[in-house]
Amino acid sequence: MKTLFLFPGQMAFCREPTVVSTMLGSCVGVALYDRRLKMGGLNHYLLPEVIGNEKPSPRYGSFALSALIDAALAAGSQKRDLVARVFGGAAVLGDVSIGQKIGEKNVEIALEVLARAGIQVAEQNVRGERGRKIAFNTSTGEVSHSFAGERIENLERDLLESAKSGARPAVEKSAASSLTFKRAEPGPLFVIAVAGNTGAAKSVVKMLSSMTKDCPPLVIAVTGFLNGLAQFLNETSKQTSIDLKLAGFGATLARGTALFIPEGAHGEVRRNGGQFVLDVSAGAPILGQAPSGNKLFSSVATAAGSNGAGVLLSSLGSDGLKGLERLRSVGALTLVEDPKEASYPFVPQLAISEGLASVVVKASDIFHTLQAHQNRRVA
Repeated sequence: MKTLFLFPGQMAFCREPTVVSTMLGSCVGVALYDRRLKMGGLNHYLLPEVIGNEKPSPRYGSFALSALIDAALAAGSQKRDLVARVFGGAAVLGDVSIGQKIGEKNVEIALEVLARAGIQVAEQNVRGERGRKIAFNTSTGEVSHSFAGERIENLERDLLESAKSGARPAVEKSAASSLTFKRAEPGPLFVIAVAGNTGAAKSVVKMLSSMTKDCPPLVIAVTGFLNGLAQFLNETSKQTSIDLKLAGFGATLARGTALFIPEGAHGEVRRNGGQFVLDVSAGAPILGQAPSGNKLFSSVATAAGSNGAGVLLSSLGSDGLKGLERLRSVGALTLVEDPKEASYPFVPQLAISEGLASVVVKASDIFHTLQAHQNRRVA
């Protein structure tokens, strides 16, 4: 029997017998089965509704659910023959109160859309504080599931490995980006901005461990440190030769130093004469993130132009994409973590599909890639 593995923001409807599997945290997956025609499909969405000016896509429940129902009807199903099973919606995003709100709303939108469509819900395995692995047999309608432990990242890594070794990923084919970017030309880098959220802390350690004291200044807007940022800096400083500091207002950027923007604040880089300075200020989350990757990337694009660089790591949501687009528009170098390595690959995959990546690279190779970019001009 065929197998498919869904990454966040994907869906599949299969007329032929297929086992479709995925891993869910605060995300929700709805398995839709046609009892008469013995076929079905599954989606995996991250957020209930489209945010701001974002385009509707399967990463949003309101779109993903309607699209799955439409796919069934297009394949010959009738609504009276369809039955749904709803999974996920757990509180697993570090801060349980935040995760619960997202998970709860993801569940609510599923039940709302299905009720509006008149589709029976045969099973709800939702909420809680643990992630789930589910596998949907589209020919029988059966869904098997298992709970993850407290650390959902470990389960996802195992699933991704199994997907790479056996299951075929269901990668959506996106239309080519209509955006026009300047080519990132080799040259000196004055500022390197790094952004990410869920799962990115591990990638930051890999990136920093290979850096040397002559590396360009780094500004890091990453959230999701398991034991807090202060402890992360203390532990990670032993694994790198550069200086790691908690950023304050008006800090001057310096070679061999990484400034970390505190959680709950935003950071913007500006030019002050011949130097670059980081301004830090408190602010509400933007697209669910504080610090905001978009805000940091956009400021580097303005301050450093093509002599800046942006690095997008493992993430959920959409933070960082608009800022990465801004960097590319001024000819800056943009690095995106290889989705095969990222703990949460959805945002890196989306950045790549939209043409926002100058280079796709493993976290451990980021510094060497930056060095090569600079050295080509020197040579």
